[in-house]
Amino acid sequence: EYRGAAGGAHGQRRYSVCIDLDGDDTYRCGNGALGSATYGLGVCIDMAGDDDYEADKRSAGFAAAGVGVFLDVSGDDKMQLGAHSGGVGLMGMGHCFDLAGDDEQRGGRSCFGVGLAGGLGHFVDVSGRDQRYLTGIEGKANLGFGAARGFSASRPGGLGVCIDHAGDDTY
Repeated sequence: EYRGAAGGAHGQRRYSVCIDLDGDDTYRCGNGALGSATYGLGVCIDMAGDDDYEADKRSAGFAAAGVGVFLDVSGDDKMQLGAHSGGVGLMGMGHCFDLAGDDEQRGGRSCFGVGLAGGLGHFVDVSGRDQRYLTGIEGKANLGFGAARGFSASRPGGLGVCIDHAGDDTY
């Protein structure tokens, strides 16, 4: 079981890498985990296994003025993420890749390929029969699945990309 940053680079930790080669893993992480970064580089790679991911906001390929990369290579995974997770960039580049498996992914507001002010948010699912949901906050705008948003004229939106190559998926 992984706890803590699991590839999250924040504060004094400018670079963080977590690579898991095999096994059915459990990740129980707080904010800024699973290959996320603020002013740095964060990488989380899980090569195989049916994994269970749970992380608070700004996780799984989130970047603020940095680069965050989350990569799950294979397995039927479950993922529960807080806001601004799953390939979200804010004046940085956030990447979230899922290469194979029948996955269930749930995210809070602004998840799965969201470009915030000056950022690139990139979510790619290559294959599998997946279920993907934005839980968000009832009564508020919930961005996701390739959305972009700016904050003002001086901080315009970024680029949000959501690519699903194959599979019979539910959104």
